[in-house]
Amino acid sequence: MPVAVVLPGALNPLAGCVPPFDRCGARARHATGPWASSQGTQILENGDAVDLTWVESAGAPVIVKEESLRNLWGGYVNSDYENACEVDGYAGLVTFGEPTATVTGLVINEIPAPTAFMEEYRSIVQWISSSSDARFVEMVREGIASVSMWDEGPIVRVNGPLAIFDAALPGTEAGADELLLVEIESDTPAPARESIGWIP
Repeated sequence: MPVAVVLPGALNPLAGCVPPFDRCGARARHATGPWASSQGTQILENGDAVDLTWVESAGAPVIVKEESLRNLWGGYVNSDYENACEVDGYAGLVTFGEPTATVTGLVINEIPAPTAFMEEYRSIVQWISSSSDARFVEMVREGIASVSMWDEGPIVRVNGPLAIFDAALPGTEAGADELLLVEIESDTPAPARESIGWIP
């Protein structure tokens, strides 16, 4: 079943991929911000309940990969993080793992924006610009309803739940509060197709 990547709001064209670690090697951590209140179920003005769990990077893109392959991601320890930073555009593919057995992950955006999975649209969404969590959900709904044609993005083949986290973190170091796990239909042999939508 398709999984879409939706980027609502206005992107800052000057933003880039910046190292999330200082020279002392301080580890990136799950940060909090105005979206922290968005953890869990939100009741919107129209009475709808939306369950969103956010994960945030400390300055890097986010990486999406099959959860069973998370331990192969080296993050800042090897070249995986640098390779993720070199991905152009809103989303792109990056290979990682052993030289003789590489696997593929999806890099989303070069802006360190809070990221969630919106089940009603089976969409990975990022909080780029919104006045509130309720407005964010409204923007996504309005935007998806108004999109007449999607730009097709990269295709990622997966066989189990997805893990989404800060690309700078080694997969083995990403704690439970630094991970967003997304269940997908295990009986669906078809890969997730990442369609990239731009919602102004």
